[in-house]
Amino acid sequence: IATQYVTVTITGTNDAPTIQIVDVSRIITDGIKLSDNGSITFVDLDLTDRPVATEVTKSVSAIGQDGITTLVLTEQQRSDIENAFNIVNVNTNTNNGTITWDYTISQDKINFLGKGEVVTAVFTISVIDDEGAIATQYVTVTITGTNDAPTVSFENIDFEIPFGEVYNKDISSLFSDKDLTDKFKFEATNLPLGLTIDSNTGIISGRVAQSGNFVIVIKGIDSAGASVTRTYNMLVIAPAQIAESVKPSLPSIPTNNDTNTNNSTNSLNNFTDST
Repeated sequence: IATQYVTVTITGTNDAPTIQIVDVSRIITDGIKLSDNGSITFVDLDLTDRPVATEVTKSVSAIGQDGITTLVLTEQQRSDIENAFNIVNVNTNTNNGTITWDYTISQDKINFLGKGEVVTAVFTISVIDDEGAIATQYVTVTITGTNDAPTVSFENIDFEIPFGEVYNKDISSLFSDKDLTDKFKFEATNLPLGLTIDSNTGIISGRVAQSGNFVIVIKGIDSAGASVTRTYNMLVIAPAQIAESVKPSLPSIPTNNDTNTNNSTNSLNNFTDST
């Protein structure tokens, strides 16, 4: 017997990891649901590889209630939205494994969104193996705004004013709303005659033409129809009354019929001339 060895050398090449989509889309609702999570799984055919995932923000965009108008976010708002996204590489991962993601944002970070306004945040999860091969997957989080009711300050604005004077008061600064795009309409009831309110600016003005103590009700109404009210007092001081002049009374003139006088003939002395 004659023998000969035949040697076959098999050289491995890198196989890039692949991602199996599990859960990559979620909705966050202002004031209702502030947290959600999901996961993706990955497979790497190279048994000795230990892929690791990283994440970056792909995009953050916002639109208004009409679904068309772009909302411009501040740098702080954008940062808060981005920083709410996190991923975890499960510690039992081998060449195959799972990446979990979580999105949790605090209420104060999205109070600025009004009813129907939407922010869409897209994050990129990249699974990188030992040789640097990358597989990517997008995760989309949609944040939907709801209406926040307006609030009003109860600082003392009671006022005294003389009848006939001009009054001018801007009440708009008393009202506020967390929804930054909301616009107010204003109402006022029980105003004294002569005063009116501009529903757009919240300025009460005019010349008071009615005296008395008035409990004025003011209301602020936001873009979604939510409202808040408060009252304040206005005392309109009546003009001073001019007293009518009084004529002095004249003394009474006695008459012959007045029995209380000494003009009665019965009381006269009668003299006889004896000469």
